[in-house]
Order: sequence, then structure tokens, then C-alpha cells
Amino acid sequence: MDARNDLARIVSAANRESAYQPAPPKGRAGPVIVISRQPGAGGEAIGRMLARRLGLEFCDREIVEMIAREAMVSEAAVASHDEKVRSELDNVLAGIVAEGLSMPGYRYLAGLRTVILSIAARGGAVIVGRGAHLILPPKERLSLRLIAPRERRQDHWASRFGLSARVAGKRLAAAERQQRRFIKRYFRTDPDDPLGYDLTINTARLGPTAILRTVKAVLGLA
Repeated sequence: MDARNDLARIVSAANRESAYQPAPPKGRAGPVIVISRQPGAGGEAIGRMLARRLGLEFCDREIVEMIAREAMVSEAAVASHDEKVRSELDNVLAGIVAEGLSMPGYRYLAGLRTVILSIAARGGAVIVGRGAHLILPPKERLSLRLIAPRERRQDHWASRFGLSARVAGKRLAAAERQQRRFIKRYFRTDPDDPLGYDLTINTARLGPTAILRTVKAVLGLA
């Protein structure tokens, strides 16, 4: 059994776990789980699995749509800020233009904060990325940091996107830089600081069943 494919199998298993569960009932309150992840560590798949198995709302790309509605700008404008910093953001007040609409960095941050707090106020959600663990007070969320060895993450991206190992490695490095710059720019901290999270989980070692069991135990749901 090729150890390099372990992460891909774990992500695939997480997707199957989530697919077999019924959709959570609308309006159901519950815990708020926020997930920070290294690129390629399977954060979205694990997040969807946890949301399905725990009956929670899954929030990832939907956050972009909510910020756009909140600020009345295009989704393209929001996405240009989302977890990456372009050269225009060297000045946080400099706007980017998409479809004729401008959204300065400070407006994105204000919209992001409003949306994350709104989701948390409703309860019962899994939020992936966007520095949500730094926006919500510790008592209002369970924060997870999903990691995996770089070689495993690179192999996972190469397999998932049909890339050579060299290209996958370059894209992974670029995504890591963008994530780090986003967190440092908007939150003045290091995303790799373990003290910023309640749990750090190596997804190359723990599969979806173990992760679900661990999260349920921490939340007192076991």
C-alpha cells in the first residue's frame, strides 16, 4: 500500500462519509466549529464530513456570497481578497476593481467580520478558513487546525488536479504564501502558531472516523 496515497484515501473517505448522511434540518442550532487548514490537508472534505455527521451548516464558498451581499459588491471583488493578498493590497486602503465595482481591503474585513459573527450567532455551523478562529472568541467556537506532511499534501494535489509533482509543489507553495500573508495582513498573527487552536490534527494519520470521534468527545457529544 503506497503511503503517499494515504491522504487521498482519507479525503475520499471523508467525502463518502458526508455523502451518506441526510442534510441537516434547517434552523437547527448547535456548536460552531472553525477549521484552519494547510493547503492540501483536506480541510474542505473534513469540514463537510463533520457538518453532515453532526447536523451542522457547512460554510465555505458561501461566505464569499454573504460578504458580497453585505457590502453590495460583486462576488468577484470579494474573491479577489479572499484568503490571498494581491499586490494592490500592499496599501490596505487601495481598492481592487471587478465588474466596475471597488471593494477596499478594510471593507472586506468589515464584511467578513459581520458575516462570521452572524453565522456564529445562529449557531450550528462549520466554517472553513477566513481566519474565523481569530474573529470569534474562544468560548464561542471549537477551532481545529488540519495539517499533513508537505509531501503528502503535494501528492494529494498532484492526484486531485492531475498535476506533475513539480507543478503541484509550486502551486502548494504559492497557496501557503497567500494564506500566511492573508492571516498576517488582516490579523497580525502566524497561522502556524499552535496556540491559536483548540486542536491540531494530522489528517495523514487520523481518518474521518477518528476525527469525528475526537471532535464529538471534545464537544461532549460522544
